[in-house]
Amino acid sequence: MASVTLSAIAQQLGTSTVTVYNALNGKGAISPELRQKIIQTAQELGYQRRTKAKAVASRAEEAQGASNDPLRPLLQPYPSADAGPEPLGAAEAITSPNRQIGLVIAQRYLSVGTSFYWHLYQYTATTAARFGLASTIVQVSDEQVENGQLPHLLNLLTCASSNKALQLDGLIIMGPFAHDYLKLLAQLPIPCTLLDYYDEELELSAVLSHNYINSYQITRYVIKKGHTRLGFIGTRQGFDNIADRFYGFERALLLSDLALNPEWVIDDRDPEHGTIYEQMPLPESFVPAEHARVPEHMPTALVCNCDYSAAILQRTLLQRGFRVPEDISLVGYDNFLPDLSIAPELTTLDVNLQRMAQFAVSNIVQLLAGQQPTPHLRRLEGFIIERSSVRTVA
Repeated sequence: MASVTLSAIAQQLGTSTVTVYNALNGKGAISPELRQKIIQTAQELGYQRRTKAKAVASRAEEAQGASNDPLRPLLQPYPSADAGPEPLGAAEAITSPNRQIGLVIAQRYLSVGTSFYWHLYQYTATTAARFGLASTIVQVSDEQVENGQLPHLLNLLTCASSNKALQLDGLIIMGPFAHDYLKLLAQLPIPCTLLDYYDEELELSAVLSHNYINSYQITRYVIKKGHTRLGFIGTRQGFDNIADRFYGFERALLLSDLALNPEWVIDDRDPEHGTIYEQMPLPESFVPAEHARVPEHMPTALVCNCDYSAAILQRTLLQRGFRVPEDISLVGYDNFLPDLSIAPELTTLDVNLQRMAQFAVSNIVQLLAGQQPTPHLRRLEGFIIERSSVRTVA
């Protein structure tokens, strides 16, 4: 009888092999409910732990199978949530006191409705302080990006005569920036690392949510609830993180033999400035029908690229006469909806902001010590927070 593999358990539950491995070995940022479910499924399938040699051979075989999957994106290296050292493993390398780092972020990400980045900033600043690093936020306006201008504090880095007390020793660049502007930042005479973004053309280390895998998992969750007509909410053009979440959504559909309806892929924000619309631009045909609450030309579930868009979507649906989740189910992404009414109801994917911040600080610590972060690119898997916004379809 063939032994039960980690991938077999993952397929049974609609999750990843990495998540199964972490759950069975007490690692990773996994919800207690999911961890217990994985352990129970492993026992039911008769999973047996193997010797180290057999485990290595099995992982090599599974990796070869994964490389033949035409749906797997070309995002190499492809580390797990626990690949490499634990965050802040090189903190002891800081020997000089009074080190200062800048947390660089576009002003648009700090506007109302996108305070996700305020939360991420706070985690990062707090973690840095624990290891003797003072930090200051450096905001960049759209005008500065368009004109290739540095904020005043960063301009000081290019002035040999400037006051050392006002200068910075390193930068953590938070969120997406245009490639040319990132290149300008990377040319500054101090170490830089990226948080919640990656630019494959630049030699900058990065930590970000595993958008592709996480979106695949939350979409699989919806499909396992019985939904076969799914739509996606998110503007892909110009937003790499959202595009990767769409690809994860698309993969889940393809592997379940479900069709992708282009009319159900709906933008949620201004493609030029990234501002989320105050009303979701749903097709005019999205209205309840007399003979059915949700007619066949509409999806029964919508996968949103972020929680804030899910909140706007819920409001738009209610205004059109739909009920959530009785008529249309919703899921979000990031688990960050402070002070919004949908927060206690929305099933979402928690990206574990605290761990992202820890690894970003770990990267800058290693760079300040003259070391290169390992791995160069780290994508972190999250976990599903199940609430009440998805109904089960019989």
